[in-house]
Amino acid sequence: MTYQLLPEWHTQKAVVITWPHQYSGWKHILNQAEDCFFRLASAIATYQRLLIICFNPEHQQKIRKQLKYLPQGNIDFINIQTNDTWIRDYGPLTASLNDQRVWLDFNFNAWGNKFGSHLDNRVNASLIHHEWFRDDYSLHPVPYTLEGGAVEVNGTGYFLAHPRSLIIQTDIIRYLSIRLPKPISDAQRRIFYVMVICLVMIPMDTLIH
Repeated sequence: MTYQLLPEWHTQKAVVITWPHQYSGWKHILNQAEDCFFRLASAIATYQRLLIICFNPEHQQKIRKQLKYLPQGNIDFINIQTNDTWIRDYGPLTASLNDQRVWLDFNFNAWGNKFGSHLDNRVNASLIHHEWFRDDYSLHPVPYTLEGGAVEVNGTGYFLAHPRSLIIQTDIIRYLSIRLPKPISDAQRRIFYVMVICLVMIPMDTLIH
């Protein structure tokens, strides 16, 4: 059984964000962080559906008041306790398996156990039950540690990763249907910083920075 990871520009059901809260890493600058997330939510909800993860019902009520003038038809909320806001790293990776959409649920260890992640690791099991997702996706636990923001794919089997964030092993290569890695020269390392452009514009094997 192998999965094909889908690129970020693939057709989406919605965008999911975790709103800053008093227990997150933003607690010392919470007002500034919420201003930033308000602008983010406004931009997303203008064009597509946005699901906001709230820490608890009281937190949700506060966020609803903050966003009351945004397009409400595109916004919904779900209460799930989290350690922090970095759902790009602990959220599910969408993949295709036998023409069916699935969510891959990797273990997230907060960048090498630098921070707490026990709540973040439970998010996907709750998120899958939201009405926007439950009928079209299934959750597949994955026996590997990964942060979602550490990998990029172009949808045709090409894969870009940083080895400090992902240990490239034969098993995970097969698991994700990606090509075996090839080392790159120092001059090519800058490609890593324009990864999305590379993945869209030119075919390549796996790049390891």
